[in-house]
Amino acid sequence: MKIPVSRLRRLGSILLLLPLFFVIGVAAYSWRVNRQLARDYQEVTRSYAITGALDSLMSRTTDGETGERGFLITGNDVYLEPYVLFTSTIESLLATLVTLTVGEPAQQPQLTQLRSLVDARRQELRSIIKLQRDSGLDAARESGAFGLGKNIHDQIRAVVNSMSAREWDLIRRRNADVAAAT
Repeated sequence: MKIPVSRLRRLGSILLLLPLFFVIGVAAYSWRVNRQLARDYQEVTRSYAITGALDSLMSRTTDGETGERGFLITGNDVYLEPYVLFTSTIESLLATLVTLTVGEPAQQPQLTQLRSLVDARRQELRSIIKLQRDSGLDAARESGAFGLGKNIHDQIRAVVNSMSAREWDLIRRRNADVAAAT
């Protein structure tokens, strides 16, 4: 039995097109996977930036306390340098966190709480320093605000730790996704 030439051409064309369709399918799949990998890498980078900003914020808040403590003990303004650094940079650190977490609705309530706590801590530090200047160490110690500072600082630490833990969990999951895709 003889196969007509037109059928052979059609069969040959199909056989030639199959590898082309295969290559197109592989390219489309690779493109999609690479786009997802790029998004995952971008999100991991953002999470690292968030954890870095949280560490900086916690460190700067501790600097404020260090400055307050040094000033309370000595009465010397030179010890207020870490406190001045805290007050002059904390807004910038909070703004960075706001920018970095804009796409994370789960972090927004904690960020709001963090801002409120940092504002309370700044006010508490300011009032204790003012009391030391105006009335001396004994008046500052007897103030109701004196013991409040540790409580606020501990709350800030708890919020920062919670936010950092969430970001580290996201980093682990995204890195696992990247490893599975490659």
